[in-house]
Amino acid sequence: MLCVKVSTIKSLKKDELLLVAEELGLDIPQNPKIIVLKNLIESSEIFETDKEFLQSVIDGVLAEKAAKIEQEKFKLESEKAKIEFEKIKLEQLKKELELTNANCKLSPAQEKSEHFESVPSDIENLIKSIKTLTIPVPSNTEAYNLFF
Repeated sequence: MLCVKVSTIKSLKKDELLLVAEELGLDIPQNPKIIVLKNLIESSEIFETDKEFLQSVIDGVLAEKAAKIEQEKFKLESEKAKIEFEKIKLEQLKKELELTNANCKLSPAQEKSEHFESVPSDIENLIKSIKTLTIPVPSNTEAYNLFF
C-alpha cells in the first residue's frame, strides 16, 4: 500500500502538492520546490500513521482541481455561446441595414414608376381637353345656345 501512496505523491504536480501540504497543516516554506514539498509530505506524521486519510486528502485535492477545470470549461463554453449569439445578432443587424438601404434605393424608383403610371391618365385628360376644344362651333343660333 505504501507503493501506491508514493507513486500517487510522485505523480502530483507542484500546485497539487502545495494544496495537499496545506490541507495536512504542514509548515510550508516560501516558494518551495517540488522535491521540498514531496519530502515535507513524506516526512509528516500523517504519511507514516494514517495513509488512508492522506489518500483521501489527495483524492479531495484532485477532485477539487477537476471540478475547477470543469467549471472553467463550462464558463469558457458559455462565453463562446454568448459570442456566437452576439455574432448572429450582428449579422441580423447587417442584413436589416442592407434591407433598409435597398428600400431607400428602391423608393425613388417606386416614385418614378408611380409618376409614369399617372402619365397615361394625364395624357387621357389632355386628349379629352383637346377633343372638347376642337368641337366645331355650331352655325345655327339655336344650337349655339346649347354649346355654351
